[in-house]
Amino acid sequence: MIPFRLLFPGIVWLLLMVLVFCTPIDESFPIYFGCIPARSFVHLFMFLGFTHIWLGIGKKQLKYETFRERAFPIILGLAVLLAVISEISLYASGFLPWFNGWNLFFDLVGAFLGMGTFHLLYRSCY
Repeated sequence: MIPFRLLFPGIVWLLLMVLVFCTPIDESFPIYFGCIPARSFVHLFMFLGFTHIWLGIGKKQLKYETFRERAFPIILGLAVLLAVISEISLYASGFLPWFNGWNLFFDLVGAFLGMGTFHLLYRSCY
């Protein structure tokens, strides 16, 4: 079992993501470069943190060797799945008045950036 001290930051981050995803969007939120909503940049940094924290947890896993060896594809798959589910749930619940592909794009960019930063920082350790 994964120790709570390793799970706690990831759980807090996941709860923050749920909070960001479930807050209603009004029509007056800022739009950058004429097309990108400000909320999409928040998604980028949330997914960057999500993948970075959960890769750290996955690579410190000592009990399940297969999970530790395959942490990168597992976390990437979970990040993509979470991004798609969150966008579909936002659209289906009516929080988004239209489907916003920018959120999904920045979710995926954030996931890849999180994996890249983890690899750059810890490549000599793992």
